[in-house]
Amino acid sequence: MEPARKKKVIFVTSESYQQAGARLRCYGFARELRKYSIDTQVYSFSDSLGLSVEDEKRLTIVRKLRYNFRALKELLRAQEGSVFYIHRMNYHVLAPFLASILKKSKIIFDCDDWNMREDVRYRFGIFPASKAEGLSRCLAARSVFCVAASFFLRDYFAPYARSIYYIPTGVDTDLFSPKQDNSVEKEEVVLGWAGTVNDEAMCRNLRFLLDVFFQLNHSHKNIILAIAASGPYLEKIKKIAAQHSNKDKIRFYPWVGPDLMPSFLEGVDIGLLPLIDNTKFNAAKSPTKLFEYMAMSKPSVASRIGEARSIIRDNCNGFLAGSLEEFSRKLNVLIYDKKLRDSFGAEARNDVEKHYSLKVLVSRLAVALKGVF
Repeated sequence: MEPARKKKVIFVTSESYQQAGARLRCYGFARELRKYSIDTQVYSFSDSLGLSVEDEKRLTIVRKLRYNFRALKELLRAQEGSVFYIHRMNYHVLAPFLASILKKSKIIFDCDDWNMREDVRYRFGIFPASKAEGLSRCLAARSVFCVAASFFLRDYFAPYARSIYYIPTGVDTDLFSPKQDNSVEKEEVVLGWAGTVNDEAMCRNLRFLLDVFFQLNHSHKNIILAIAASGPYLEKIKKIAAQHSNKDKIRFYPWVGPDLMPSFLEGVDIGLLPLIDNTKFNAAKSPTKLFEYMAMSKPSVASRIGEARSIIRDNCNGFLAGSLEEFSRKLNVLIYDKKLRDSFGAEARNDVEKHYSLKVLVSRLAVALKGVF
């Protein structure tokens, strides 16, 4: 009798391990699925083909096709019955899509971002003028099921998918776990933000954060704003900060990699997630930063936009805010009250362990995969 083939899922992404989407939704999901006797592999165009983030931005159509051809040759070697798990709509989807047709393999489409135009025109009120949006719908329809990282994406793709599962990006609660004793009150209260400042939208978020900090600084002499970041727009933020009389209380740190982020967050007392623009991009995002703050038992103040509204239980595990005045007022409460910070932080950690840890989220994915093999 021929032995049963081992179940295998091949995650295909354009991103590298250093980027949150691939690190958690490909490498992290793959690691956890192995605990369910499912063989996994991650094929990253960045890590497997040696492409950096900057390389990707400069890729011509010809080079994109060449990389897809190289990936296709590799994917065609996959064992029979393998499932291709496609992370996001990007130039890399061609290779796994063709491989699935040639090998008669199944595909799963995982969407954790809005990779399409913000304002799309529709022909006859039905067909999107955006190629990315049209292809995303086709990919969703072709998949045995889709995975959506936010409620916004779940609701958007539901009409086109055979079935769809809501699985947020979550956090590795083993890596992001508080180590320090928070019982001792420090002199300084550190407000923290970490990320990349790659565009005007993110620049507006940080300008708003600076405005909040400048307003708070009039009544609090013990607060510090810690920003760990990189990106082409970061210098613009630094110049704005340098014009303030209390610029010495705004501390800029280099971009922090995923394995060192817990150490950075140990020194933070309140996590910040400002979003200014009420866009599809912000509505679709699964907020990795917010999950990381919560896993480290940090209270957060987040904008009342997008997925944070379903994660933050206002006045229980953090605060939701809208205007500059509301952000400042709610931060003011947390700065004054350490017991409240500790209470929110404990609730946040508890919520993450119950609902947003990779272990919990991948258990849902494993159940969904039972119907595929």
